[in-house]
Amino acid sequence: MAQTGAMIAWSAASATVFTVLTRIWPDGAAIYTPIIIATCGFLLLNSKAGPGISAKRILFTALFVRLILLAADPVIENDFYRYLWDGHMTLNGINPYSVPPASESLIAYETDFWTEITYKDFPTIYPPLGQLFFAISTFLFGGSVLGWRIVITAIEVVLLFFVFRATDGQQISKRAFLLYALNPLLLHETTVTAHIDILSVASIFVVIICMRAGHFKSAAPALACAVLPKYTAIILLPFFLMRRSRASMAKQTLSFTAILALGFMPFVNAGPLIFKGLAIFSQHWEFNGCIYYVTKGVATLFGYESGLARLICSGLFLLVYSGILILYHRGGISFEKCAVGAFTALLLFSPVANPWYFTWLMPFFLFNENRFLQTLCIFMPFSYLYFAFGDAAIWPSLIIGYGGPFVVCRFYDSGS
Repeated sequence: MAQTGAMIAWSAASATVFTVLTRIWPDGAAIYTPIIIATCGFLLLNSKAGPGISAKRILFTALFVRLILLAADPVIENDFYRYLWDGHMTLNGINPYSVPPASESLIAYETDFWTEITYKDFPTIYPPLGQLFFAISTFLFGGSVLGWRIVITAIEVVLLFFVFRATDGQQISKRAFLLYALNPLLLHETTVTAHIDILSVASIFVVIICMRAGHFKSAAPALACAVLPKYTAIILLPFFLMRRSRASMAKQTLSFTAILALGFMPFVNAGPLIFKGLAIFSQHWEFNGCIYYVTKGVATLFGYESGLARLICSGLFLLVYSGILILYHRGGISFEKCAVGAFTALLLFSPVANPWYFTWLMPFFLFNENRFLQTLCIFMPFSYLYFAFGDAAIWPSLIIGYGGPFVVCRFYDSGS
């Protein structure tokens, strides 16, 4: 209990230090953020929730830490400006998929934060459920970044209460609740930088609960809600449909498709432009891609463009993904383990593996702890070193981010 109490106190103290640092040394955020997250995460993973510690105490501490972090300055990321712009467009009756921010037709709608928006020449890449919450935040708080962060934090807190209830009902262990509630990566990517991935994380949690209880009728809409803020959740659909009768498969597919159609309906007048921004992102973006950067480096040595590396990595992912599907179809492996394997493969082979993408794995850790993958998650913010040192940090951040977990886990295993 003393160890857990110390961990709780450490989390609150670290959140306070981080918040102060963002105010007095914003230029150093790309350096101290990964160090603080990795340190807190390592200590958290090696702590134990003793029998004397209550889930309520963990919950209250988690809420307190989130309140502290709302005072931090989100100096590393700026995606929220695009979120707010999209919400501004929707409330003004303009389809954010049809017209990019740089369009001359939108000059009359420019806001104070318009200059902070990146990639103004491209229409939005964010799916419909995200657009709904962008509009809600803009309606409630105008163009306030803090307002958007409050909305995202409120969503995450609702999920936190559901996890707490599951812990109280003994579906989730107190240790798993502790690791989730005070996870430094999750705290940073939701409360501080306010990424929309928490919408998918919450929906995936519901999918897991429904799948475990055999409530497949409820799981289908939940899975659709996981796809609507982040398309990547679509890779869970085959696992969901397998091991079902044809009638059940047809019903769940219809339910899933209906929810997706409902989500896209307000933006359908954009036609194929709905996916234009996403297509550009998929073809040109790259950041923190583990296997991709290695493949690209080899391809470049032989005079090939990065497109070949993307093609190779896509093929390798599909190969691994197909193997996981076959294993699941044969039985003997749980939905959670196969889903984690699929998401992990996607993240490792993708040209873009932003730190907040790794929060997709966290609902699964509530039911099955995976020390290596949990350590990998807390090392991902070392990719932020790029914002401090530029291209010179690409390979060092990859080595630390992806190699560090191997060293740490090996050290931990040898010492235990």
